[in-house]
Amino acid sequence: MRVGTVASLSGPVPGLFTGAVQGEEAFANYVNHSGGLCGRTMAVDAADDGTNCSQDENATDDLANKDFALVGTFALYDGCGATILKQHPTVSDIHVALDPAAAPLPNHFDVQSGVRGYATGMFAYFAHKYGSKVQHVGTIVENIPSAVANQQNMEHAAESVGWRFTYSRNASPVETTFMNDFVKMCHQGVQIFFELTETAQNAATMMQNERAAGCHGLINIIPIAYDQAFIPDYQGSPADLNGIVGWNEYSLFFNPDEAQRIPELKTLQTWFNRTYPHQPLNLYAMYAWADGMLFRQAYQSVHGQVTRASLMAALRRIKNFNAGGVISPANPASKSVGKHCYILWRLENGTFSRMDDPASGYRCDGRFLPYHG
Repeated sequence: MRVGTVASLSGPVPGLFTGAVQGEEAFANYVNHSGGLCGRTMAVDAADDGTNCSQDENATDDLANKDFALVGTFALYDGCGATILKQHPTVSDIHVALDPAAAPLPNHFDVQSGVRGYATGMFAYFAHKYGSKVQHVGTIVENIPSAVANQQNMEHAAESVGWRFTYSRNASPVETTFMNDFVKMCHQGVQIFFELTETAQNAATMMQNERAAGCHGLINIIPIAYDQAFIPDYQGSPADLNGIVGWNEYSLFFNPDEAQRIPELKTLQTWFNRTYPHQPLNLYAMYAWADGMLFRQAYQSVHGQVTRASLMAALRRIKNFNAGGVISPANPASKSVGKHCYILWRLENGTFSRMDDPASGYRCDGRFLPYHG
């Protein structure tokens, strides 16, 4: 049983989503070790979209023509691939959509959210915690369509509970310094720096720039910092990063202590390390694993011969999916309802730890707020 994965592996940021391929391959190794998919071996066809629209279209078309389903894709130009998947309506596509154009397709299934918008709970939490400071927020947005759209979703949710973004700049994906941004933020009275659309590597650079610019009083809310590369990429003492806070719509997936409470997370960590020893288990690998779990659950629920049509019907019957607790609950087929459960974390002394959360579950306060802009 062959599945296809399209990932942005080359281009302005070489190796950007290599983790997605690694995560899907680790999942396939686990499945095959456990007896396969109803006895059938699972294999992964990986294609590089070169962080390019036309190349994404070509890669998607090639895989859709030769593989049973697309599983675990992570590509900045997946909206371009969506134009191809419209021409392959019988091919199930299971991946976290980055471009809003990828989500509405009836053959797309998403463990994150299948509709534009964002949850409000985490923004309300920090509004209560930091008071009027959330009315003076600065941010830097990666200037690609999918990242800009995601930022719009988040800002709409944040502003609904009192946040105000007083400094925002769209930055080229190839920028390597953000010093001027922090000089301007300090001058303009920004009190909170928020970052989610950039890479963890860039977030580490931003923390160096923030410190060099003398912005020592800023509160840093940086969800993207939950990444094994973030602390090593920071050129300074890990103690400088103490107090950074953020949230995930998934577990603390590379934490050993978290794996003791979530058995499926222990399986993920074990098999990723077996498949790619000494490689960081990142967000893209985790989502690819969760995509694989959704594919397997649907595949194994089919009675009789599994066809493309019966697989898609099975995927549409799954209304509440959390990958064994690895991610917060999702309705993968929904085109109208998004996720609103999350966890909070804090970084201290090089360790990410839950903050004001259930031990292994998720906070589900607030609501999902659709974005119609």
